[in-house]
Amino acid sequence: MLLHFAALRWRVPAFDRNFNRLYQEWQALDFSRMPPHELMRTYREMERKLLRKWKTPIINDFHVMIFYGTLKACCQKWCGDDKATLQNNLICGEGGIASTEPTRMLMKLATEIKSNPQVQEFFLKRSPAELATEVPDHPACREIAETVNRYLQLYGFRCINELKLEEPSLHETPEFVYQMLINYIGMSAELLDVETMAARERKIRGEAEALVTAKLTLPRRLLFNFVLKQARRGVKNRENLRFARTRIYGRIRQLLNAVGQSLVKEQIIQDDQDIYYLTMEEVWDYIKGTAVTTDLSALIELRKAEFTRYRDEPADISDHFDTYGMAYNRNAFVNHLAAEATLCEDGLLHGIGCSPGCATGTARVVHSPKDNMRLNGEILVASRTDPGWVVLYPSVSGILIERGSILSHSAIVAREMGIPAIVGIPGLLDVVKDGSHLEMDATAGTVKQCQ
Repeated sequence: MLLHFAALRWRVPAFDRNFNRLYQEWQALDFSRMPPHELMRTYREMERKLLRKWKTPIINDFHVMIFYGTLKACCQKWCGDDKATLQNNLICGEGGIASTEPTRMLMKLATEIKSNPQVQEFFLKRSPAELATEVPDHPACREIAETVNRYLQLYGFRCINELKLEEPSLHETPEFVYQMLINYIGMSAELLDVETMAARERKIRGEAEALVTAKLTLPRRLLFNFVLKQARRGVKNRENLRFARTRIYGRIRQLLNAVGQSLVKEQIIQDDQDIYYLTMEEVWDYIKGTAVTTDLSALIELRKAEFTRYRDEPADISDHFDTYGMAYNRNAFVNHLAAEATLCEDGLLHGIGCSPGCATGTARVVHSPKDNMRLNGEILVASRTDPGWVVLYPSVSGILIERGSILSHSAIVAREMGIPAIVGIPGLLDVVKDGSHLEMDATAGTVKQCQ
């Protein structure tokens, strides 16, 4: 493992070069013009050449866990960091993290829109769907439309639930981009300034480094700096490698959509999105002629009916549960030992503070991309997040996530943007409802509901 860690310095750039070479090759293909058997061959090639060789990101994940954990222990033992926040402050402001680039690009575009009162008024008087239709043809918005198109080309696959292939990307739902621009236009110039945000991050990082220098002797400082350097590099690599995963998943989504369109054209299924009710092997077996079930439409209707029953179940499945005998027979998927979510004795919810700061505001609970995404300084509350949520962050005053860890994507990006954030809050969505008034202290990891 240590040898693998030492080789990451060369393995990560090599992985990036190989990924970019293959991605450009597959990006040049026009899936809409390819017959199903060629699409299947291309997918198999993606599996063989890339998806099954995803070793470097996995090794780097182990590297991050070990060195970040060591860094946290050193901060607590050597620097007296009882609040366990020093390691977060030391890692923020690293720069060069691909996950933050989409947000910065939209923030700069929103600043340009605000500088033109006529265009700003045009944006604020229309819905996101109307803007997606009207902006490309509006004479005063030609440069804005070009920037949005460039954004979609670069980051169109970075969407909420981006690793769920059945979810539409921003290519199919560009109105999401315009909703984010509307949110950003409503922000103050200071909050929208990318350089101000970067300066704030550098200040937090500089104060943390000064504290470490004052606390440690030279021998300990040398060891500490080695661990810190490894942790910073690992976190940066982790986020950038995740962006590579996003890009290839997005390309696979386009490939599968093309397969679905081909099956609709041949009148095999009724809707191209129905392909996501089938397993991949069922699709490929049908194309190869080795399918066990050839009536794909009937199979899809069966899956739809089963999914409807699952969706309409009154209770959520527990995070942890026991099963007995055959998993799908006579098992409730409920953790009978779990206590109901309640406030602690001090009247607070407790989680893991991962980006320091305090915030007071109204809770905006977001479950899916279909929820209202209009944000203006609220506290974002969610069960979980993925990299596609990042563009929501600048328009909120704080972030509360029910699941996740100190190394989750929410934590890393919130630190880079200087937004107070708490993750791993048990029972958060059971206690906090949309519209609740909250006080959060991300340094202490506590949340209080105000009357």
